[in-house]
Amino acid sequence: MPLQLTAPVTAWDLEDFDCVDVAQRDPHPPPSAVEGSLRAEIDRLQAELATLRVEHRTKDDQIKFLRELLNKLSQGILDFLRQASPILQEVSQQEAASRTGHLLSEWHQKFTDLMQQSPGGDRGGDHVGSGS
Repeated sequence: MPLQLTAPVTAWDLEDFDCVDVAQRDPHPPPSAVEGSLRAEIDRLQAELATLRVEHRTKDDQIKFLRELLNKLSQGILDFLRQASPILQEVSQQEAASRTGHLLSEWHQKFTDLMQQSPGGDRGGDHVGSGS
């Protein structure tokens, strides 16, 4: 059974997810602008995910939905990094890798926290695969 949204998704569409296009606005922004824009986009997505309410039949449905959402968000971040790659080449490879890794770790931690707080998250021992 398909997942039913209890609130409309207004700020973004899962099929047409697109990150901030910093490279198109300014072909040579400083690396800090790219990092700041990516951080702002992560914060925006975190806020949007926190307000998204989904009606789930089972915990497996919830996990499937969150995995699909994670894949879309990951693809958006990869697209953003591809756009920013000319800018990141101006920064040392080590610094660029360090910043990118730090931002992705931070994003992953925020997403993990949101998954734990999501509707129907932990229902007193209701575990995946328990048949409930």
